[in-house]
Amino acid sequence: MNFERAKSIILIILVGTSIFLTWSIWTYEPEYDSFEQSSEFIKIKSDVQIVSDVIKPVSILFHGNGQHFQTSNPAEINEME
Repeated sequence: MNFERAKSIILIILVGTSIFLTWSIWTYEPEYDSFEQSSEFIKIKSDVQIVSDVIKPVSILFHGNGQHFQTSNPAEINEME
């Protein structure tokens, strides 16, 4: 058996294994436990927050009378809310 024939056999084995494993992944269906539905609902506590409490601007731009103004002062930004 020469070297080329050995490489061909190994290549055929690897391609066959690859095809088999790919087919196994595509056709895999896990077994799920049965689920009993009940009339009770589970209440989940959610943290409801106001958007202005979560998102704070870093700077504000003002436009008036053809002029543009900007502030980064946190005290002035808090007055705008």
